[in-house]
Amino acid sequence: FWRWGNADEHNLILGTGYHFLRKDGWAAGIVPLYFGGRKRDRFYDVVPPLFWRWGDADETTTIAANVFWRTSHEGWSGGAFPLFFAGRKGPDHYTFLPPLFWRWGDADETTTIAANVYWRTSARSWKAGVVPIYFGGRDGSETYDVVPPLLWCYAKDDYRRVTFIPFFDYRANETERQFLSPLVVHSVDPEHERTVVLGIYWRFRAPESDVRVVAPLYWDFEYPNQGTRFTSVFPVYWRYRTQTKTTQVLLNVIWTHGTTPRGPSWSFHFAPLLGLESHHPDHFLWQVLLGLVGHEQEANMGRWQAFYMWTDPTTI
Repeated sequence: FWRWGNADEHNLILGTGYHFLRKDGWAAGIVPLYFGGRKRDRFYDVVPPLFWRWGDADETTTIAANVFWRTSHEGWSGGAFPLFFAGRKGPDHYTFLPPLFWRWGDADETTTIAANVYWRTSARSWKAGVVPIYFGGRDGSETYDVVPPLLWCYAKDDYRRVTFIPFFDYRANETERQFLSPLVVHSVDPEHERTVVLGIYWRFRAPESDVRVVAPLYWDFEYPNQGTRFTSVFPVYWRYRTQTKTTQVLLNVIWTHGTTPRGPSWSFHFAPLLGLESHHPDHFLWQVLLGLVGHEQEANMGRWQAFYMWTDPTTI
């Protein structure tokens, strides 16, 4: 037993116990079971090795076996080592359950991971995924969705793109679009259009031309600036058009119509048997067997044809 002191302090030791008293605090303990003390706003309490506590007016920390927590005016933190950890300080926060769950963030953004799943959120955006199956996100007008390695989607403002490997790739904006696949190719812009299907159907459009093909049967070529167009249903039908005349062929039948400075014109031919023509309203011609027999009349003049020879014109 030991005891001593004065007006400012008092000390006591009794066996393994002790107590020290001061004007601004105290300290006491039972060695090796407990140690504690206070000094103004600071303190501590220890029960080794299981319990530890210390702090002051601003902050307190406590450890009990594998559990700990800390508190302050700004926030707190705590956990159960190694299973759980969490805390908050102002807008900042975190929560961990390693290795399966992780979450942290602040006033603007929060991130969470749970096994192979993750997501991140904020006031104007989010991102999420299931690794390695899916990844996606939104940020204002920008978005993406990915299912690797097959599907890829992306968009921003008026732009869109979708890729589905190996089937197709599609992209578009306000004025243009494009589609690519092993079977179909298609693209459009303000002045052009291009389409190919199975290598059989073809469409190419531009300011100076417009082409359509269904190979090997249908062929169509148009040139608007020149006023011409050629069309064929091979091998039975053909059509050719200019600004002044259109000619059509169906097997051995040929007919035309158009305009001349003197008026409308036309013709009809059933080759090689019969041919009829009119170059203008005052003209008419017919022939049999390409001219074996024929007659031509223009206004009041006319002539005959026999055995491919013409007579001199005469007044009718």
